[in-house]
Amino acid sequence: MRYERLRGPIILASVAALTLAAAYPGFAQVRGPNRTPGPPIGEIRSTWLFPYVRSVTEGISGSDEGEEVCCRVGKTTLRWYARDGSILHEVTGVATWLKVWGDSQEIFGKFPYYEMDSPHRESVAPAFLDTSRSGAVVLAGYYPDSHSVSLDLYRLGHLSRTCGPYEVTCPRNPALGVQDSGAFSVTIPGCAGDSARVILVDPGGEVTAHLLVANPRGVAVDPLGRGAVIERSGQDGTIWMAPGLDPVALDLPSGSAHVLCWAGDGALFHERSSDGSPFLVLIDLATGRQSWRVADAARADRLNDLAVAAGDWIYLYELELTSGTEQVSGAHKISVRSVASGEVVYVWRGQAEAPPPRAGRILEVAGEIYFLTDSEFARVDPMDVETEAHGWKRAGWDSTSGGP
Repeated sequence: MRYERLRGPIILASVAALTLAAAYPGFAQVRGPNRTPGPPIGEIRSTWLFPYVRSVTEGISGSDEGEEVCCRVGKTTLRWYARDGSILHEVTGVATWLKVWGDSQEIFGKFPYYEMDSPHRESVAPAFLDTSRSGAVVLAGYYPDSHSVSLDLYRLGHLSRTCGPYEVTCPRNPALGVQDSGAFSVTIPGCAGDSARVILVDPGGEVTAHLLVANPRGVAVDPLGRGAVIERSGQDGTIWMAPGLDPVALDLPSGSAHVLCWAGDGALFHERSSDGSPFLVLIDLATGRQSWRVADAARADRLNDLAVAAGDWIYLYELELTSGTEQVSGAHKISVRSVASGEVVYVWRGQAEAPPPRAGRILEVAGEIYFLTDSEFARVDPMDVETEAHGWKRAGWDSTSGGP
């Protein structure tokens, strides 16, 4: 049996190399017109990839007798900081995600920092892996024989447990989804129209569900191990699968909904209607019904790191764009919505910039909420929100229009 090779080296999944590639497409991307009087030759780009993890990319353009820029040679440095500002670690590689870390194939945790050698097991086909968002948990897959796959789960660089083997019938790598809690999903593809098998494992390592699912497009596993949202292609719709219970069809008729975050006993989805209008929908997972549905003003081109639920609130990020007489400006914006009603209760806006800055992110790490842009990151403190410190305002306040 032949297996598809992993596209790219194992290391790319955990060192934020994919984040780097997404952050710097083409590397010579121009932020605004006429930044230099000629084609830029030297350039430095810097961004916060994660709280306390910074990437700096520097390079020199090559040209061919005054023609358009033909290439760029440079390097990327990742630097991890402690909370007191001291440098924990620094590593430098060439400026391409395919070979960022050379042949060493080390894995680095983003938060907290750690390092480990790439997992190695005897495998009859190329190994594969996935990591949790912070990199604290690594899930490495390998093939002990041509008909089965096993998984090793590492926490902070140490082997925690081995799961499997699970039978495979099709020469394609399973799709993995892993949370910082250690809960994960494995989707083993079927062949020739057969249903895929979805395996759910809770944070303690127990297999809680082993399901046959037709046409799965994506699996979002609940961090607490309560089940998973399974997006299915075509008219099959989105379902919630929980251990020991029948599948629950979710009231998301468009078929284009994706999980943004988990909120209490529900999940918040981003959905587009038939005319393309975006909506935020909170679904009660026990019943599959909508708790609320509101229009989403954000013009997001991605669906990760946009929302965090904590307590009674959901924090939602957007890059708010405004068309002026000469050019478009943009400002970072965070809205705080009530989990119970979906109503906006607090708003924070950054200073408008022209041309607009690149979109920021909001995420939860180790129980704390962080907001990140290229140049800055900050912790979002619920006490600051309630006391309207650091620019937070109650919904309804706006310096220009009087509304949120």
